[in-house]
Formats: sequence, C-alpha cells, structure tokens
Amino acid sequence: MLKLKRKTKRKILKAIIPCVLVAALASIMLKSIIEKEHLNSNKGITTGTVTFFARDQKGLGGRIHYQYNIKGVIFENVSANRQMNADKGYLMVNKSFPVVYDTTKPGVSVIVTTPAQFENYSIELPDSLKWIRDLMSE
Repeated sequence: MLKLKRKTKRKILKAIIPCVLVAALASIMLKSIIEKEHLNSNKGITTGTVTFFARDQKGLGGRIHYQYNIKGVIFENVSANRQMNADKGYLMVNKSFPVVYDTTKPGVSVIVTTPAQFENYSIELPDSLKWIRDLMSE
C-alpha cells in the first residue's frame, strides 16, 4: 500500500474541500430552482396567516412564519424576506396574505408579502394589502 506524506495529504485535502463545498452549494441552488419551477407549473393559491416574524440579526428583513389550510390540513412554513423593513415586520403578524403552493406537494409553498412577489406570481395586489409597501426597506 502506498503511504502518502503528510504534506501530500494536506495538498489533496486543500484541493478537494473547495470542490466539495462548491458541489454542495450548486446542488442546493439546483434543488431550489427545480422546486420553484415545479411550484410554478403546479401552482395553487390559498390564504395564509402570518404567525410570527423573526427579525434577521443583520437588521435587513427576516423570516416570516405562516400557516395555511389545504383541504382541512394545516401546513406551517417559513419564508425569508430580505426586502422587509425588519423593524416593521411585526405588523404582519396575524394578517392574511396569499400563499402559492404546489398542488402535488402542498407543503411546498411561498407566502406572497411583497409587491415584487405579487408581480412574480401574477397575482394582483389587492387594495386591502397596499399598506405592505410601507413595510419595504428603502
């Protein structure tokens, strides 16, 4: 059996680790793209309620925790929102918003809370939700 010197092992590891990290990042991004395409091709729309807003530690946006009901089954999910003014995110709690979900996998969803998302999912921004424009970061 061939024994490698310690320096050679380090060189091999230094070459392999970045490749593994890039491959892992690429697979996560690819999975996200595939889920988004699948969501768009099997799109259903329902109403969800924001249950909690967790401010991002960096001060920009946060995570929106929400619930929605599909055929009597309650689903819970979390959506990141970097456009939201983190100081005003709490104003969304207990408010209702459209939820776009995958009709073949109802647990896969996105809560639509920004004007850009309304446009991306071809949903008209109702007058009752125009106040969310004031929550966006400038």
